Formats: sequence, C-alpha cells, structure tokens
Amino acid sequence: MLGSVARTASLPSLPSLLLRTLIVAVLVLGMGYWIDGPLAKLLEPGFAGLIQMIEPDLTLYSADIAQDGMIQRLRFRGNLTVPVQYAGHTVYPIGWNGGPTGWYQIEYSLTGALLYPSLLLIGVLSWPSRGIGEMGARLLITLPFLAVLLVTDVPTTVVAELWNKIAHQVDPNAISGWMIWSRFLMGGGGLVLSLVLTAGTISLSRRWVTTGENNRAGRPLKAETAKESGLARLLIPKRPQAGD
Repeated sequence: MLGSVARTASLPSLPSLLLRTLIVAVLVLGMGYWIDGPLAKLLEPGFAGLIQMIEPDLTLYSADIAQDGMIQRLRFRGNLTVPVQYAGHTVYPIGWNGGPTGWYQIEYSLTGALLYPSLLLIGVLSWPSRGIGEMGARLLITLPFLAVLLVTDVPTTVVAELWNKIAHQVDPNAISGWMIWSRFLMGGGGLVLSLVLTAGTISLSRRWVTTGENNRAGRPLKAETAKESGLARLLIPKRPQAGD
C-alpha cells in the first residue's frame, strides 16, 4: 500500500527470550525489594479509600506496614460500621453498645501485593521491541494496567478476609462472594490476568507505533502530490470552453 511502512515482525528465539526474561526478572524483583516499602506507604491511603468504597459496611481504622523479621506486611484493621444480617443472624460490630472495643486485623505481604504488577512489568520489558519508541509506548500503556492489577488484588482480598472473619462467627463454613473472587486470583486468575494485560500492552504499543510511522510516511507523499497537481495546472493549458 502506497505510503505505508512495512516491517517484518519475527518471533524471538526461545533461548533468547528466556535469557531476556531472566535478566529483566532479576532487575524488576531487585528494584521491588528496595522500593516496596516506600511504594506501599504511598499506596496505603488509596487502598484504604478503595476498601471503604467497595464495602461501605466496613470501617477501616488503620492501614500501615508491619515488620515481621525480614518480611514486610501491609496491615489493615477494621470493623463493621453497623450491625448486619448474615446467614439469618445479626452480626454486631466489635464494641457495639458499650462492649469491649477491638477490631479485625488482616495482614498482606508486600511481596504478594506487588506480585501481579511485577509479572506485568517483566513480560512487557522482556519481549523484544522494534526501538525506543515502541518501548516507551509500552511503558505508557502499562501504567493504567498496573493500577488495574493493584486495585483488583489488594483491596478485594482485604475485604474478602475481613468478611471471612466476620462470617465465621455465625457460620464456620460460610464463603462470601469476595472470598470466591480472592481465591480465583490466588488460584491462577491473577497470573492469567497479568499475561492477558502483557499481551494487550505489547499489541497496543506496536499498533500505536506502526500507525504513527504510517502517518509520518504518508504526509510527504501527500504534500508532494499536491505540489505536483498545482504545477500541472500551470503547465497544462486550460481547454477553451464552448462559446469562448
């Protein structure tokens, strides 16, 4: 097609891809080890707000980082906002009507919280690109997808675990809808979602860059064509019309 830029996209060899993936994984996970604490502190208010938004029956008292030896954990403390009906029983908040005060506590390892975003970054950076422009486009597209993975994992898992503690007071075998979603993510759903977003990022960035290349290749052609047509009007004499 005239004005288009055609490039052959070949698949990388398996040994080369595995080596790239290993190197990128070491770099991403190493970087995560150093920045996971500050990053978690930055994300704490957002996690707390999302938890309150998706489950108004829960009140979050605090969200902080707990140190357990070499392991850092996100720690959430919360309680029911008002009494709720569950499995035919009324469950009251801790401390309701002057009772002993307290809270429900959930801990989530920082490694687990950043697992799916790390997998996305490793996949996006490992797959060969056709240049700096395409890699830059990938990183721009990756940003909202990283937020999607964080939002779909941490807040929903915390809500699921809080409801699990509350529900077990009246029904030890109870399983909430949030818990089903959490177990789906832990059972491989989160990995599948990361792979789908990785493939989508690579495909969108390649299409974005290819479209830009085609547009840039088409502009000089259009300008030259317009110039030639104007020159032709000057050089080719106008046919006389009937009656002139």
